[in-house]
Amino acid sequence: MRRCHRVIGFLLHNEIDHFFCDFSPLLKLACYDTYLFEMVALFFSFALTLVPFLLTTVSYNYILEAILKVPSTAGLQKAISTCSSPLIVVTMLYGTLIKMYVVPAANHSLDLNKILSVFYIIVTLMVSSFIYSLRSREIQETLKRMIYDPDALFWGDPKPSN
Repeated sequence: MRRCHRVIGFLLHNEIDHFFCDFSPLLKLACYDTYLFEMVALFFSFALTLVPFLLTTVSYNYILEAILKVPSTAGLQKAISTCSSPLIVVTMLYGTLIKMYVVPAANHSLDLNKILSVFYIIVTLMVSSFIYSLRSREIQETLKRMIYDPDALFWGDPKPSN
């Protein structure tokens, strides 16, 4: 960023209106034309976001083809439940990254940038942890008890009535 500061130059006494020092809000503070920097950032964003996303999509297509060839219904359901969790997380992560970094910055506001940043940094990780924890039998049993008998979670097993 130091080199960028020397090359671009910034207005004095400004603050970056963001949770962290991200490239797009930083360019909003520049007092020079930032078109070249935006194009370079768009190129790298495209290469570093869309290429891995496309590779992931192609690999999931191969996995989907293999799943659809599974003869038994139980095996098919197990394969789909195994693959759906990471697919949801990958879609959430890449969806927000593409919207934030590949779509040109002029098309969305800094407030949307903040929301998307929170989404791909915090929400995606929370959902990922939640989805993967649901695969644990203990968590599944606890959720079932919570749904069918919420008091049992806080008060232990219900006491027999006299």
